[in-house]
Amino acid sequence: MSTLALPWIQDEPSLADVNLSNDAYAKLVEDLLKVATDAADKLVVGGNESPREVAMEALNVYVLAMMLGAAGAVGTGTATGAVIGGVATAWTGPGLVLGAAVGGGIGLMVGMIPVLIIGMAYIDAIDRVNTKYPPTAQTASLLRLAPQAGKSESFAVHLLTLLIPGDLAVIADRWDAAPNLPGAVRSFLARHRFLQPSLQRLMRLIRTQKASDNAFSIRPISQFGATRNIVYRQQPGQNWLEWMGLTTLKLRADDAKLTMTLPRALTEVGAPARLRTDLPNFNIRVGGDGGAIPYVQFGLKPSAFDMTLGETRLLTTGRDRGKVRLSFRIAKGATLGSASGSFKWGPGNGALTFASPKLTEALSVEVFLKPEGGLLAFDHVEVGDLRLSLETPDLIKNLPGIGGLIDQIVQGIVGFFKNLFTTAISWASQFQQLAGYSVKALEAALAETARACGVLALSGLQQLQSAGNSLQVLVQATTLRLPEIKDTVMRLALLEYRLVRRSLWGARG
Repeated sequence: MSTLALPWIQDEPSLADVNLSNDAYAKLVEDLLKVATDAADKLVVGGNESPREVAMEALNVYVLAMMLGAAGAVGTGTATGAVIGGVATAWTGPGLVLGAAVGGGIGLMVGMIPVLIIGMAYIDAIDRVNTKYPPTAQTASLLRLAPQAGKSESFAVHLLTLLIPGDLAVIADRWDAAPNLPGAVRSFLARHRFLQPSLQRLMRLIRTQKASDNAFSIRPISQFGATRNIVYRQQPGQNWLEWMGLTTLKLRADDAKLTMTLPRALTEVGAPARLRTDLPNFNIRVGGDGGAIPYVQFGLKPSAFDMTLGETRLLTTGRDRGKVRLSFRIAKGATLGSASGSFKWGPGNGALTFASPKLTEALSVEVFLKPEGGLLAFDHVEVGDLRLSLETPDLIKNLPGIGGLIDQIVQGIVGFFKNLFTTAISWASQFQQLAGYSVKALEAALAETARACGVLALSGLQQLQSAGNSLQVLVQATTLRLPEIKDTVMRLALLEYRLVRRSLWGARG
C-alpha cells in the first residue's frame, strides 16, 4: 500500500516551531496519573473492581476524551485526525465514514505531534499505574484457567494498537538516526530525545500486546468489538480501480481467440492468469452468381492484434456519470486478422490474394462498468470510428467486374468488427468472471488499511457505490466499543489538550 502524503494543518506552525520541554511532558504524565489514582482511591467500592482496573478505566476515558478533542481541533483531513474522527463518529452516532489512512510513521510525526504526545504520555501513565497497582489474580478473569488482564487494561492495549502505527518502531529504535527522515523531523527528534524511551514503551506494548512486561495477557478483541455497517470512502492518494485490478488488464486477439491477461492483484486472490473467449470468423460473398456476374468470396480469421488499456477512470459528469470507463485502443496500422479469398466468373475461378485488413486510424473500444450491489458489472461498450484498408493488390483492384466489389468487402469487414466489439465479444461474461475477483482484491487492500482508519477489521463488502468523484463501499466492520465520556470529563480533557498544544507552540498553541 502506498504511503499517503499528509497535508499540513492550515495555519499550523512548522515542525521547527514545535518544542516540548521535559518538565511540561512530565507534568502531563503526572496529570494523567492523578486522574487514574484519584479514581482508584475514591471509586473502588466493595472490591468489585481492583484499584488497577479502576485506574485504567479512568485513564482510558480521560485520554480518549483528549484525543477526541485533538481530532476536533485539527479536523479530519489529516492522518490521525481522520483516525480519531472515525472513532469519534463510532462513539457518537450510528453511522461511520472512515477517513484517510495514516501515511506512515514519519507522516504521523510531521502532521499529528499533539496526538502522538498524548499517546506517549498515555503509555507512561500506564507504566506508572502498573508500578503503583501491580497486576494480581484479582484483575484476571475468574472464568478462565489462565489469568487475563482486566477489561479496562485490555481495552487500553487494543486502543493504542489501533491508533498508533507500528511503523513508528524504526524511529523508536534509531530516533534521529532512522533512515529517510526529512530534515525537519530529524531536527525535532534531536531536540526531544527524552521522548525516545516513551515511544519505545509504546512500541513494546504494541508488539507484545501487554500493558507492561509483567502484566497478564489481554482479553481477546472479540470482547470489545462491535460489528456494524460502515461506509468506507476512497481517499486522495488511493486508487481503488488499481486495487481492483482494472488499470492493467491486457487484451490480445490471436488464432480466433481473445485472451485477457489478469494482473497480480487479481491472481493473488485466486483469479486465473488468463480469461479466454472465442472470436467468430468472418465470411462474405459479394457480386452475382458467378456466371455472367462475378462474385468474390472473402474470409477473415481475427487475430494478432493487441487492445492496449489506456485510462481507467470513474466518470463524474455526463450521461455515464458514476460509471467506470476502461478505454482500450488498437493502434493505427494494426492488422486485424488473416484473410483469404476466391472468385468465380463464368468459366474462370481461382484464389485471390488479400492482405490482412489494416487500421488506417487508431480504434478506441470503451467498456463501461457500473456499480451494482457489491460489484462493478458490465454496462455497455462504445466503439469509435473504424477506418481500415484491405490493401488489395492493384492487379485485383483493376480486374474488370471484380475490383468494384472490394469496397463492398471493406464495408462488410467494418460492420463485422463493429458487431464483434459491441455484441459478439461477451463483455458481460468476461467482466462477470472478473467482478468477483476484483471485489476480493479490493477487500484485501482495504483490510490492510483497516486499523489505520480506526477499525479493527473489515469484512463482507456489501455495496459498491460512486460518490461524487470517488468510490465508496458499504462494508461490515468491527469497531471498538468505546466507553461513555461524560461532559465534565470532556471539558477537563479539552483543557488538558489545549495545555499540551500551548506547551508545544507557546501562545499560538
